[in-house]
Amino acid sequence: MEKNETYIAHVKDERTQSVEEHSENVGKKSALEAKKSGLENVLLLTGLLHDCGKCVNEFRDYILHKSEDERYHKKINHSSAGARYLFEMVQEPKDIHESLARQLIAYAIISHHGLSDCVNIEKEDCFSRRIYPGKKYEAQYQTTVKNLDFLSRKDIQALFQKAKEEIAIYLEQLEKISLEMKKDMVDFKEENETINFLAGCLQRLILSFLVDADWQDTTEFMDGIKKEKLSENALVSKWELYQQRLEEHLKGLKEDSPIAYLRSEMSDCCLEFAKHGNGIYKLAIPTGGGKTLAGLRYALELAKKEKKQHIYYIAPYLSILEQNAEEIKKILCDDEFILEYHSNIIQIEEKGEEDDKYRLFADDWSEPVI
Repeated sequence: MEKNETYIAHVKDERTQSVEEHSENVGKKSALEAKKSGLENVLLLTGLLHDCGKCVNEFRDYILHKSEDERYHKKINHSSAGARYLFEMVQEPKDIHESLARQLIAYAIISHHGLSDCVNIEKEDCFSRRIYPGKKYEAQYQTTVKNLDFLSRKDIQALFQKAKEEIAIYLEQLEKISLEMKKDMVDFKEENETINFLAGCLQRLILSFLVDADWQDTTEFMDGIKKEKLSENALVSKWELYQQRLEEHLKGLKEDSPIAYLRSEMSDCCLEFAKHGNGIYKLAIPTGGGKTLAGLRYALELAKKEKKQHIYYIAPYLSILEQNAEEIKKILCDDEFILEYHSNIIQIEEKGEEDDKYRLFADDWSEPVI
């Protein structure tokens, strides 16, 4: 057994998941989700570093014996080691981009089990205190660094440079948005208030990507269910299949009345409108005019054309949600990839494999149609 494989992130029954495996999984999962947002390398680095503080004997003993022996219930500060490791890799940031990238990644790491204050009400620096928690944890940290076989300093530094470039692009965009906000909003009084607010939004986005991937990989390990997401090509094939089934359904509808003719004409207009691409549009069709299927034609055509990942159907009434979910499932005939998610969906614990699958799917909303 390799040295780093002896350090354990999770345990379930007789199975264990190593810190290396979990870190690499979280890095890859979060990077994949963040790719379209332009934060792929930021999240790959964040995911790789987020749990490296578990690479100590104390944590391994704790997680193997936590339910049976109080002697192993020692305080282990595993969530700050990765942030400190990054700070020591980039000790003197060369510019604002390096400084911001280092802070954003470090904050996501220290907060992946709960938000952490950067400054408290007395204006004390809590951020630095979380990264350098004091002599009590110094020995644990030094041991962690020695045990990071799977994270070389050279690789971390190279990955950080790519992450910094992504943050630089974001910062340039945020500065432009900040100028527009200051023109239109009176709530922001000080010069830096808008850019700081937007940087905070970017921070929450990074943290969300990390937490989502962390929970997903942990859930997959604990439940023993590996969920593979559809590739881009597989998604396009899904949209084409759904289009084919919807068109077959529409051809089977009777057009023997003026209302049926108008319904068909409006549906054709919706399909044609997909050429206009992304936007916020209003579909003003009276009750009974076929809005659900007309809107679905538009959505499927746009999803196929622009390689979208999801189609969401959102409504304010449960009766409408249930009615439309039933109709869409009946037409598309692919329940496994259509997630119905609202407060009338009740899953009974310990129901079996199907319940486990639903819970896993509902955790990350990764189905094409939701």
